[in-house]
Amino acid sequence: MSEFKTVLSDGDLISGSFHRFLPDGCVCCREGAKMVLFVTGLCPRDCFYCPLSDDRKNRDVTFANERLILKGLDSDILKEAEAMNAKGTGITGGDPILKIQRTCGYISLLKNHFGQDHHIHLYTSLPADAGQIQMLADAGLDEIRFHPPYEMWDQLEGSVFEDAIQLAKNAGIIPGFEIPALCGAEHVADFAKKMDCFLNLNELEFSENNVAAMKDRGYSFIDNESNAVLGSLKIAKKICQKGGKINFCSSRYKDAVQLRLRLIRTAQKNARLFDEITSDGTVIYGKVQIRKSFLKEFITLLCDLEIPMDAYAVYDAEAGEDDGDFNEFDHFSRVEMAFGILEELCDIFVEDNISTFGDIQFWYLERYPFENGFVVESNRIF
Repeated sequence: MSEFKTVLSDGDLISGSFHRFLPDGCVCCREGAKMVLFVTGLCPRDCFYCPLSDDRKNRDVTFANERLILKGLDSDILKEAEAMNAKGTGITGGDPILKIQRTCGYISLLKNHFGQDHHIHLYTSLPADAGQIQMLADAGLDEIRFHPPYEMWDQLEGSVFEDAIQLAKNAGIIPGFEIPALCGAEHVADFAKKMDCFLNLNELEFSENNVAAMKDRGYSFIDNESNAVLGSLKIAKKICQKGGKINFCSSRYKDAVQLRLRLIRTAQKNARLFDEITSDGTVIYGKVQIRKSFLKEFITLLCDLEIPMDAYAVYDAEAGEDDGDFNEFDHFSRVEMAFGILEELCDIFVEDNISTFGDIQFWYLERYPFENGFVVESNRIF
């Protein structure tokens, strides 16, 4: 029996993931090149291990990566895909089959814009029927991943999921299963092998919304630094050693590789000239918060210091950001610039005791490289 492969990220960072078979959708995802399209948070299941947060679970909302997609603004999906230079899209939820018309519309939108090489896979807990499968195929879906309810894992043979697998094959969609690696997953592995389709196993993880239900069932953390569940990796290894088209995605791999590479792709496409891209794909820059009445004078100072215009950008202040004593956001502007330049300005202000710009503030920021991206670190330095 051949050994399964251990996946290494760039820099030989051992991710803990391994596979005997890698679905096309996962190949693209390993590059950080797949956009995650969350079609709806509505779902007919109530899986005890569901990790969804309150802002998505059981809510009919749509997100492209972290970007909320408002009704009538489907073009924002294309903008998000372009922002990360996406090679493909993973459609998830909730359950996107519950909003089949919307889902098919998104698939067609992406295929028409990016072409047939833009790989799209879909994740569903429902055994799609013939009509739904044909709609997905007509829209251009490449791959479908079924997540049967836990109580059915040992009853898949002769079930509606067997019918759905065959319907997908007949329609030209590559079918497979995707479930967390926990006790009972071996039954799904055996069935997938019989049906000659792949099985993706995900390392079981704790989240804020599932931790109580998981602990009630005896699950525990693997260590103090990870959300991974103790024993999930062991189950996956045992299943993979039995053969079949198996792929295991670890909790660490999702964070250390997939997310990181997606952020790097996004930063490389969208970073401003003065942004510093970190090895994690975040961007570092400096920010000056200043009253609008002093802005013109401050820009004059930058010109006098021969700071090039492409080394900074001027914006309105952002309501809700952590800016100390600033409360009247309409009265303020922010000037963002290379952090090295900000440090030099800070030194000048301190050494020359400059106080002509009112209650000016200098900040160090590190954030995700997209609009309204998550702020990793924010420190006032002056």
